[in-house]
Amino acid sequence: MQDFDPTGRGASRAFRLENPRNQEAAITIRVVTRALAPDGTETNEDTDDFIVFPTEAIVGPGGVQIVRVQYVGDPSPAKEIAYRIIAESTPIAAPSSQSSQVLIALRYVGSIYVVPRGAEPQIKLRSAQAVNGADAHPISSWSCATKARRMGSSPTRTLRSASAA
Repeated sequence: MQDFDPTGRGASRAFRLENPRNQEAAITIRVVTRALAPDGTETNEDTDDFIVFPTEAIVGPGGVQIVRVQYVGDPSPAKEIAYRIIAESTPIAAPSSQSSQVLIALRYVGSIYVVPRGAEPQIKLRSAQAVNGADAHPISSWSCATKARRMGSSPTRTLRSASAA
């Protein structure tokens, strides 16, 4: 998880890609929007709110690639804005002299939040009730929301915690 400021020095971050493998890795990096439906389903769409450089890299065995990510969207957002940063590897085929091979593609998905200046978390308990779980043990159920999330992209989440016996 990485927070970005909407403007200034905090609107730019550097990410370090490391390749611990003993072969080259071709990596593609992109940022997408992040929206959650009330049932928790996440949807993502391409966005122009960030500049990513480089968007593609070939990282040698044991190598490192620094990727710059800069927020260039709304300089005065009214609420926190959630995004995903996605780094995906594309398998690189070995020379044809090898008769068999296993190609593995990896995908890293991280969270990015653009936080308005002066934003403060404000969590409010919206409801609470006791319910029985499938095994007839009592479970406490809370429904909470933060001010920033209630106003925008993320729904109220229900957290379930088994009560102490």
